[in-house]
Amino acid sequence: MAPENGPQYSVEEEWDQLYIDGGWCESDSGDSLTVENPSTREIVSQVPRGNEADVNAAYNAAEHAQNTWAQTPPAQHEKLTQNLLQAIEQHRE
Repeated sequence: MAPENGPQYSVEEEWDQLYIDGGWCESDSGDSLTVENPSTREIVSQVPRGNEADVNAAYNAAEHAQNTWAQTPPAQHEKLTQNLLQAIEQHRE
């Protein structure tokens, strides 16, 4: 039988900006969205509500990053991936 309530989460930080193209920025809409725990209906956070301009900015940034990554030599891919793995292992809980 499934538990009545799912895992409990706490939010220690409010997110008032979007992360696009390697940096934090205000949403174009200036609006926010309430995030709630679907199990308890408790409000857990407020986040920026992105709009079409935000999606386009994120898409363009991702496309640029992919093109740059595609031109990166495989040996550099390996080195960057190994560095990422080491960072993850160092910060494992």
